[in-house]
Amino acid sequence: NSPYAGARVGDVPWPAETVLVGIIRENRPIAPSRDDALEPHDELLFIAARAMEDDLENLLSPGHLPRVESEDDEA
Repeated sequence: NSPYAGARVGDVPWPAETVLVGIIRENRPIAPSRDDALEPHDELLFIAARAMEDDLENLLSPGHLPRVESEDDEA
């Protein structure tokens, strides 16, 4: 579970160069506003600089295993 379940979107310290563009909740899309609360099991859709991916993952899922980059990721 994310430590931000229950937090308002505007209160989460999103990494730089990261934009939350959508929330999928119970199979329904939501265009998020600063006042929307994040709920357990929400799927979050982001636009983010590649360099921010790990920071974003660490924010939302502390303790996750780092992503292993393949040769395709470097292209």
